[in-house]
Amino acid sequence: MDKQQIIAEINRMTNDLLEQVGRFSDEDFNARPASEGWSAGEISEHLLVLVKNVNRNLRARTVPAGRPDNEKIEIISTVFDDYERKYNAPEQIIPSAEHKDKATMLNELELHHKRLIEVVENYDLSQICKGFNHPSLGAFTRLEWIYFIIHHAHRHIYQMGNIFREKSHA
Repeated sequence: MDKQQIIAEINRMTNDLLEQVGRFSDEDFNARPASEGWSAGEISEHLLVLVKNVNRNLRARTVPAGRPDNEKIEIISTVFDDYERKYNAPEQIIPSAEHKDKATMLNELELHHKRLIEVVENYDLSQICKGFNHPSLGAFTRLEWIYFIIHHAHRHIYQMGNIFREKSHA
C-alpha cells in the first residue's frame, strides 16, 4: 500500500474524529446518552487508550510476517463497519468513570494519531507486532494495526454522531 494513501486515511479519520468530538458542549461531552452506552467523553477515552497501546505495540519488537501485510484488513473492515453489531471492549480499554476534559482529549487524540503517521513514515509496515495480539484476530502487521485503528475509530465516530443527534432532538 502507498504510504501517502495510508497517511491521508489517518488524517481523514483524525479530522472526522476531532470534528465529531468538537461538536459536543463540555457538559454534553460527559453526559451519558438516553439510549444507554458510553458518553462521547468515554468513547474518546476508549479511543485514546487504544491508540496509545497500539502506538506502543507498533514500536515494540516485530518479526517478518511471512504472509501478505494486508491479509487481515478485510476482516477488520467487515467486523468494524457493521455498525449494528455490538461488541464488548476488553477490560484494559474500558473508559474510567472520571470526568473527561474535552480540550485535553482533543489534544491527546490528535497527538497520538500524529504518532501513527510517524510509524507509517519511519517503520516497515509489513512486520508482525509482537507486543500483543488482538484477542480474537491474533497477530497483526503494523499495517493491519493502523487499519484496525482507522476502522475502529470510524465505528465510534458514527456512534458519537448518533449521540449528538439524540442530544439535539431531546
